Amino acid sequence: MGKEVVTTAANVSLGTEAAKAAPFAAAFAVGGLTAMEWAYVLAAAYSGLLIIHFVGSKWLLPLWRLLKGRRAGGAE
Repeated sequence: MGKEVVTTAANVSLGTEAAKAAPFAAAFAVGGLTAMEWAYVLAAAYSGLLIIHFVGSKWLLPLWRLLKGRRAGGAE
């Protein structure tokens, strides 16, 4: 019985501390997103930029150079 009382008191104490920290956590919520959600958004944006960089540097830039070279060679 004593163990249950201690557990309940600890749970109530954690709930009270969480209630105290809620305004501070809300202050860091920018644009309605929490810090964890921002981490996911920024990770997805970074992944997207890496994909765009890879596609551009490995496929689009060489294709552009090839077409530019063909136009320059054909004009001579």
